[in-house]
Amino acid sequence: MAWFEKLQKRVMESVDSDEDLKQAFQKYFDDARVDSQDMKLDVSDIEDVPEVFHLRPDPHSDEWWELSEEERNKAVPEYLEQVWLDYSFCEATSPSMELTSPYITTMLVGMLVAMHREARYKIRLELRTRTPLTLTNWTYEHRNAKISGRIDWTVCYRPPEIVHKRFCDYESGKEEEDNTETKLVVGRGEYFFSAKTSKTLAYMGMIHQARKRASHPDCSVYGIASSGSTWSFLRIDHDSAYSHKRYTANLTFDRDIFRMIDRFLVEIASTKSAGLKKGILDEDGERVEVPIDEAGGLYWR
Repeated sequence: MAWFEKLQKRVMESVDSDEDLKQAFQKYFDDARVDSQDMKLDVSDIEDVPEVFHLRPDPHSDEWWELSEEERNKAVPEYLEQVWLDYSFCEATSPSMELTSPYITTMLVGMLVAMHREARYKIRLELRTRTPLTLTNWTYEHRNAKISGRIDWTVCYRPPEIVHKRFCDYESGKEEEDNTETKLVVGRGEYFFSAKTSKTLAYMGMIHQARKRASHPDCSVYGIASSGSTWSFLRIDHDSAYSHKRYTANLTFDRDIFRMIDRFLVEIASTKSAGLKKGILDEDGERVEVPIDEAGGLYWR
């Protein structure tokens, strides 16, 4: 901001003889300098998630959340039954997310491995933990903001040709661009889901709005917010409408929790828009191709 410094210097020199004006202009320039800087905001500081990310409740979502007959007839794998029994016992005897988190990881990994074994989908799904995320150039309380956080679990996807490319690049030892896209966010510790303060919904809103800015063909995002005893399944559709479905776990294993997780994974694996890029102008005015999330100001770091 060299131009700003030059302007301040000229103005301050012109009022040097008037101490009151000098103090007043100094305050104006100080305020302007603060306002021009990005506000750094943590996701947990957001007090009204739907308002910040321009989301609206979906009044017609009940039909989408209904499990089909085929889904209800899907058997729960035996290993998940045992995992859930251990998980439920842990929750009943010592309700702590530090103890139950490994079971959430085990469930997600087990279901993803089962999907890959079936080989029904061309899209490859990957589980990541403690994923950092930053949304830039977002307006918050009339100021330009940079919103950051770290997601407990994410499920991202990539098309098969990029899976092969990554394998080849790893073999050669070269660092390559990450072409994954994330469509499922999983958060822990939300005992009672509240749209206003849900960190999981906030992360979903960041992803959704970044892709809207980049004109992504499918901006829908899914989320799971679990405390161990309660499970809230969340969805933001392409048109920024959000909805949720809540389940309470018990020792007999609420199989609908498994079936809803399975539905989310199937929805993601069925996507036709993985690995998209978009042309933008870089700092030198040159047109470059970048992952579509970056084109929308979203960075996974």
